[in-house]
Amino acid sequence: MNIKTLSNKISQGSIVSYELHGKPQFAAVLSELKGKFRLLNMDGGELQLQPTRLAVYPQLIAATAQAQILEELRAFARRVEERKVDISMEDLWLLQSEGGGEFTVPELTDVMFGNLKAECVAAMQFALIDDRLFFKRGNRGFAPRKAEAVEEMRQQLAQAERREAERRKLVDFLLQRIKRGAEKGEVEEELPRNTRVLVDFAVHGRSSPTAKEAQLVVDDLLAAVKMSSPGSSEQAAFQLLCRAGIFIEDEDMTIRRLGRGTDFPDDVEEEAESILQQFVAAGEGAEFFAGRDIFSDVTAYTIDGEGTQDFDDAISFQRLEGGRVRVGVHISDVSSVVLPGTKIDSEGRTRATSIYCPDAEYPMLPLPLAHQALSLVAAVPRLTLSFFVEFDDAMRVIRREMRPGVLTVKKRLTYNEVDQLFETANPGESELTADLFALWDVAVACETRRLENGAYQFSRREVLSVIDRKGKVSLSVVEEETPSRKLVAEMMILANETACVLAQEAGVAILYRSQEAPDEVPQEKLDTVPEGPAREYYERSGLKRSLLGVEPLPHSGLGLSAYAHLTSPIRRYIDLLNQRQLLSTLLPGRVPYSGEELLKIGHSVEGSISEARTIQRERGRYWILRYLEQQKIKELKAVVVKVDGSRAFAEVELFAASYPFRTARHGCRTSRRPGDEIILQVREADARKDHLTLVDAQDQGIAK
Repeated sequence: MNIKTLSNKISQGSIVSYELHGKPQFAAVLSELKGKFRLLNMDGGELQLQPTRLAVYPQLIAATAQAQILEELRAFARRVEERKVDISMEDLWLLQSEGGGEFTVPELTDVMFGNLKAECVAAMQFALIDDRLFFKRGNRGFAPRKAEAVEEMRQQLAQAERREAERRKLVDFLLQRIKRGAEKGEVEEELPRNTRVLVDFAVHGRSSPTAKEAQLVVDDLLAAVKMSSPGSSEQAAFQLLCRAGIFIEDEDMTIRRLGRGTDFPDDVEEEAESILQQFVAAGEGAEFFAGRDIFSDVTAYTIDGEGTQDFDDAISFQRLEGGRVRVGVHISDVSSVVLPGTKIDSEGRTRATSIYCPDAEYPMLPLPLAHQALSLVAAVPRLTLSFFVEFDDAMRVIRREMRPGVLTVKKRLTYNEVDQLFETANPGESELTADLFALWDVAVACETRRLENGAYQFSRREVLSVIDRKGKVSLSVVEEETPSRKLVAEMMILANETACVLAQEAGVAILYRSQEAPDEVPQEKLDTVPEGPAREYYERSGLKRSLLGVEPLPHSGLGLSAYAHLTSPIRRYIDLLNQRQLLSTLLPGRVPYSGEELLKIGHSVEGSISEARTIQRERGRYWILRYLEQQKIKELKAVVVKVDGSRAFAEVELFAASYPFRTARHGCRTSRRPGDEIILQVREADARKDHLTLVDAQDQGIAK
């Protein structure tokens, strides 16, 4: 008999079961009404179900009072549980697996118990429904699985049990950290491996491959700490990780989303440490110096920002006979240390560039190399690829050369120090001031030559966020047009231009950066845009994107016939590639890439460079929004720079950056024009949600 098809046997007092969410539930039949049966379940609740949803057992409850019915029903359920303990699904499967086909519940009950008592039939039915391993449900009963299917499911169940155990362990671990109020970095205990499940969920949300597992962790933790969800489950995961000290409130989610980090794989770190030890053991790289010029007569300086720790370029000046002068631009020879095919090289190629954010540095190369072995630290001999450019007394270039050498930088200078010297010192006051003023004259001559060739010149002002240890944000203004920065910029442009000239003379391929001339804008149209931020925004928007290639094409923005990046090999992989190419013409045993190979590698790192720009842009924006939150700023001075249909942008004076804004009447187009000075109200600034709403409250707008 098949208990599922005995609906015609159902009568008042019958004990039946029905399934709720895949689990069987006991009930007693009270009456029949219009083809449905009125039931009393184990909880004392009443419901009506059709007979096709019921399984009936060969036992009646004689009582009519509901209290007595419930007592007998619950007593029956206890007997079923007692008999269910006696069932070995594996033994039953071994007995029935040879025959194949399906078996009804009563047939399997008879095999196991040798009788068809109601509690035995019910116990067998419940056991079969609970079983996920040995039997599968069919049309009329249950069929034993094949042996290989059982083994596969054993492994799946074991894996699920392990995951569940790991999940419970993770929940307990995080609860302990939350209870003791751990702060990030304070507790030096190893995190459970599956902490990544919750981290990925906080970073990637529902797109995380382990989102379902993470949701269970979030639900358990929220219930345990009696915390209501702050919004989405992803936001809850973020807050829980903060409370556990694994995240901080200002965690960089863009970095995590793109898989960047300050740490390197262990094998890369070990390789970097090995190289550093070679330098130390050999007296800061003495064994690497063979076959190179020792620039003992060159007085060189590094000029960088206050917080710079990786010094990859230095400059020098020498006076020659006949009014001639020689400028030296000395670049750290990274290519002689980071060799193709090494783990460090592979990791550097993947990262493509160092990333500098207001609160963190994400280097291209491990810090023992970037900050020590490869850095042009003052008073320590270092490997360089040095470019020397001679000028006549009219500041015309008369000779260019490059030489692999060993340079000891005399002094580290900062931009502020150099600017102060330019303001207060006399050129003849010391060797340092004489060199700096002479280099300034060369820089002015180089810039003038480029401007005469059509280079563009924009006055740039950059506002940087500065974060203290408590997470408080302040703003620092960087003027790109200061003498010190212009001096260094022109020296780097000169070195990169020289690299292009010498590469073409040597017949070796390098990666060039070219830029087509912008589309010509009629003067009458340009005259409609006022001078200032709006005019500069308009002019910059017309510039073409630079292109990467192996052909020496003009760079219109710089006013040069060819240009390449080579002066920052510690920070940019393309610079390292170009350095390898040039040194292959100077040092024995160096094999250059073909133009095709070079271009393929160059294009492969472009995606990572784009990611780096995204990280810097989004992280910069995050701290700007945090500044607005902390300072509770409600109004901002701005200048309208662009109106494009319903979208309008203004350059905010405080941040020297452009942001979209809307009119007081939402949905209306602005009546403002480029160049208008306006006051924007900060309606919303939420760094974590990346929301910024700026409103021109004085502009009611015009209908679309």
